[in-house]
Amino acid sequence: MSRIIRLVRTLFRPAVAASPQIDGIVVCAGDSMDPTLKFGQRVRVRPAARIRAGDVVVFTTASPDIHVIHRVMFKAPFVPWFVHKGDAAGAQAALASTLRIVGLADLPRRPPSVEEWLDGVVRFTATAWQAVTRRDPS
Repeated sequence: MSRIIRLVRTLFRPAVAASPQIDGIVVCAGDSMDPTLKFGQRVRVRPAARIRAGDVVVFTTASPDIHVIHRVMFKAPFVPWFVHKGDAAGAQAALASTLRIVGLADLPRRPPSVEEWLDGVVRFTATAWQAVTRRDPS
């Protein structure tokens, strides 16, 4: 299979079924968003029609019972993927499917810095490249 076809299949293949949306209050149970959110702080979450870099979203992990609240650093165009990370110092960026998003936190949007945005682009590109170059007999 050509690398281009593999890239298209990888990027456009949904990682999971779309998660049900949340419309209500969630409680922050960690410190990855400190200083924006403190442990135990309540946050209003509404359904997310679309996301942009800088939005704070709530999404499921591999375990649908566990939710994460992080800021979007980069939303890949035309494909269902975004790069996210917490606001805490030293937080690492990671890639997730937009289909896992269950809501948009009612917090001020803070566009990522150029460095954060570039980190998101690099993280997304590196993950896509790994998928393309992976040895696959199909």
